Amino acid sequence: MCYYLAMLLIFLILIACIVLVLFVFILTTSLRTGVVPMPSLRNERMVVSNILKEYPDIQTIVDLGSGWGGLVRYLALRIPDRKIIGVEKSLVPHLFSGFSAFPFWQRYYQGRVSHEQGDLYTRKIENRQACITYLSGPAMKKLRESFERDRPTGSILISIAFAMPGWTPVRIEYAEGVLHSAVYVYEL
Repeated sequence: MCYYLAMLLIFLILIACIVLVLFVFILTTSLRTGVVPMPSLRNERMVVSNILKEYPDIQTIVDLGSGWGGLVRYLALRIPDRKIIGVEKSLVPHLFSGFSAFPFWQRYYQGRVSHEQGDLYTRKIENRQACITYLSGPAMKKLRESFERDRPTGSILISIAFAMPGWTPVRIEYAEGVLHSAVYVYEL
């Protein structure tokens, strides 16, 4: 009996250590980048999906700061004819979101979904892409510099909850629900 309790205690300590290490990874990346991986809500995802369906000529969707990959998976299932790329700097959320690259999920995604670990501020913004972001003020200002550097044409930027400083959106949609989040659409 004591042996099983000791093994259970060791197992629980091991799990606690793993959780602590993961938390430290997320915390250090969040402090370094100023961005916490925050998942978008289902209602916000639905608004983004509906907006993207209005732009059939844009075939590549890039989630800048994809976090845990929830929006990427949602869009992959609801917009089956587009390529979707998630870009995340933080290691732990990136690894978690990479589960959608497993063969089980690829059956549904048909190879259209990919996840990249990288700095979303240095990633080149291409022409005719839809970029989606859920970043707060200082991060949005830094992202604006990337868009102004690359000057993509025929692209759109969809920002959940936070407006791009100094830019005027072509429209603003609101997600239903408790937060009633604004979703800003910018045509570039």
